[in-house]
Amino acid sequence: MSRKAGKARVLERGRLELPDTLASELGLEPGYEITLEVLGNTGALLKPFHCLAKLYIEPTNHCNLDCEMCMRKAWKDVSTGFMEWSTFERIMEGVSSLPRPPIVFFGGYGEPLLHPQILQMVERAKEVGCQVEIVTNGTLLDRSVAVGLITARLDRLWVSLDGVTSKGYGSMRPSSPLESVLENISTFRDLATGFWPFALPKPAMGIVFVATKRNLKELPQVASLASRLNVTEFLVTNVLPHTKEMEKEALFASGMREVAFEPSIFKLSLPRMDTWELGRPELMSLFRSGFSVCLAGADLSRAHNRCAFIENGSLVMGWRGDASPCLPLLYDHIQYLNGFQRNCRRFTLGNIEEMGLEELWNQEVNLLFRKRVLEFPFSPCTVCGGCDMLESNQEDCFGNEHPTCGACLFAQGIVMCP
Repeated sequence: MSRKAGKARVLERGRLELPDTLASELGLEPGYEITLEVLGNTGALLKPFHCLAKLYIEPTNHCNLDCEMCMRKAWKDVSTGFMEWSTFERIMEGVSSLPRPPIVFFGGYGEPLLHPQILQMVERAKEVGCQVEIVTNGTLLDRSVAVGLITARLDRLWVSLDGVTSKGYGSMRPSSPLESVLENISTFRDLATGFWPFALPKPAMGIVFVATKRNLKELPQVASLASRLNVTEFLVTNVLPHTKEMEKEALFASGMREVAFEPSIFKLSLPRMDTWELGRPELMSLFRSGFSVCLAGADLSRAHNRCAFIENGSLVMGWRGDASPCLPLLYDHIQYLNGFQRNCRRFTLGNIEEMGLEELWNQEVNLLFRKRVLEFPFSPCTVCGGCDMLESNQEDCFGNEHPTCGACLFAQGIVMCP
């Protein structure tokens, strides 16, 4: 994430006057309530939760693969289909009426490139002024599709790549042709950076790696490939276990409870060091010493009880036009945490066919939910020993009602998505 800075003037009674460019970048409007975090001798100004800044659009929940870690292994009574063009166009009409266009991210719980009109969707989102990104498993990214995405002026292509050998990659995506995927990625890179007319903008590339015990040893090789491909963003995430088998493969059982990643009055600050290899056991022991850790000035506890979907001003549109505040709440599904099976019920804000995009975003139920998640009053289910309330997201032991987010691994920096 690039760091941006600007100067503000302090007026009477501590009032701040921001430069117009910075206020616009943050999406500030008169009357908005914003949060200023004080971090030692520095401060961070968070974007207001009023602004719709990122719009996830699920073109389809069909997929041509059957990956081991996918929610599709555990969702309940879900209908599959493709977004109608009329539904998509209604979303775009809503985007056109917003004060500023959000980032449009094509993804969800299917393979976006399966949609027969995906290239037209990218082109239409660019027409209304959006930065456009898409995530794919890479199997359908042949030369003609790559040319189509570049011609449509895609800004960033994300590829899910969990290994570079048949053993590691195949353990996560058993039905996916690895050699074809690697060839497709390379072809897209060549077209995007060298062999395409210079008049068109060059789309960036990102890679998402889902780390488990099965494929962790592949991570350095994937990072090396990402470097050779000039990938500008490389995201490593833990798996969100939707089956008992995947819970056994997860890499966060102990890290979920380590104080190093929790806010505490007991702080341990570590510098950049040359001894990470030589002193690895000793240094790793510090992460279990009962201190909250700052590494080279970065506070590792900042990911605690923070929802990136809410803080980034996100809204998710399912293929039918149903709106949810985040990806995990788009479908009823099962996940596993601390040995418990957790039945998660979806949470929808309405449908784009029944109300406009701006109305969906600004309706009271959504405003109240976003404000509640920012305050995060939920029970600490990820560090608790567990109780029967952990078995669903209907209610927690602090009295919060559906949807309860205390067991959400996204809100603890354990699971991440682009």
